[in-house]
Amino acid sequence: MVNVPGIFYSGAVAIIVVVLALHLVSYMDAVRTQSEAVSIRIRTNELANFMEAITLDMPRAVDISSRRALVAAINEVDVRGSGLDDAQFRLYELVINGTIYGIPSYWMNASTVPNWAQRVEQIGATRGFITNISLEEFSILPYDSFDLMAHMQWSVNVTESTGKMSVHRYYNTTVIIPITGFDDPLYTLQTHGLAKRKIIRSNFTTYNLTYFDIVVGEGLYVNRSEAPSFLDRLENNLVVPSKYNLQTGSQIGLESVVNVVELANYDIAVNLNQTMIDHLYFGDVNITSYAVNGSEYDWVRIDQEHADFYNLGGLLVPG
Repeated sequence: MVNVPGIFYSGAVAIIVVVLALHLVSYMDAVRTQSEAVSIRIRTNELANFMEAITLDMPRAVDISSRRALVAAINEVDVRGSGLDDAQFRLYELVINGTIYGIPSYWMNASTVPNWAQRVEQIGATRGFITNISLEEFSILPYDSFDLMAHMQWSVNVTESTGKMSVHRYYNTTVIIPITGFDDPLYTLQTHGLAKRKIIRSNFTTYNLTYFDIVVGEGLYVNRSEAPSFLDRLENNLVVPSKYNLQTGSQIGLESVVNVVELANYDIAVNLNQTMIDHLYFGDVNITSYAVNGSEYDWVRIDQEHADFYNLGGLLVPG
């Protein structure tokens, strides 16, 4: 005789076991799905953070590399004893290739922008990211009298090592590079490297005899449209306007007053009858110049146009 209750209970148990198994499988799938979701979210955040770090670090890399390129360019002018043939191109060469006139520069050792890109790609590899940084265009342009502008067009592609996620971005990065604190290459060139003068900006907005004497005594620089820019000075070019004036709508010239006493101390022949505005003093010009009555620097000479700029009217003395 068939035991109906036994069959019933056995069937019920089997159904319960199957249901529990299905629930267990579903639970395990849910746990696995949740775990995968958490893992993806973590990797997504890691990728986003890595991209953000690259984005923030690129301007710093351009800034550091450009500053070192300026040091290298000024040093090249000092060593060669002549101006650069093309300041913009040589700065580009330094920042991108680490060379000047094809010769590796000590100042750019491991400091080019491509060097930075390579280090970033290596860091990405250690984190499981395949990183490709493309440097598409770079230029250094005049910005104003006391700043240059470094501009970089670049793109970055970061792919997670499994290929499950990838990010591609395109950037235009602009960095302002101050020239204050750097040696004036014009001074270096015109004194054969004997006398150096760092570019320090005058912060006076108006001038009189007192402020003029401060400009002379401290070797300060003022912005003047009639004066050569920093890039012109790197080329030993005293002719204004130059090609650099066409690259910006801003005033980019700067000038200082030559301290002839300092030059004489280096046994450099001086001209005591020439206006001592640097690019005029060092240039092939002959301008009527005057002493300045009341100035504590009795040797200083200045032309009428610059006397008007410094508000020295009525203080000029012939000879």
